[in-house]
Amino acid sequence: HRYYWMNQTNDPPIVDLNTDFSNIDRVSTALEYAEGQGAQVLLDESTFRLTDTDSVYLVSATVTITNLLDRLSELLQANATGTHIKTTYSRNATGQLYLYGKDTIN
Repeated sequence: HRYYWMNQTNDPPIVDLNTDFSNIDRVSTALEYAEGQGAQVLLDESTFRLTDTDSVYLVSATVTITNLLDRLSELLQANATGTHIKTTYSRNATGQLYLYGKDTIN
């Protein structure tokens, strides 16, 4: 008799903000703007790519403003229209946008 054991690993998803996989760092990007400049696009759908070798679903994600200077004026938003993903933004000291709900990555 032969016995085989398999160990399944849970690999983290890969987020690429420029679609060429040249700067994959799970996920750090910088945006510079001047006071009073208005809303800025942090993520362009045409250059964004999310992959996960373990699943075709996204269940949750967190986006954080790491240098939050004015919690009442600075915020993050996501357009989840047409998905099962919901969004919540916390104006606390961390400035975090939470995305949650099960939907396919595509």
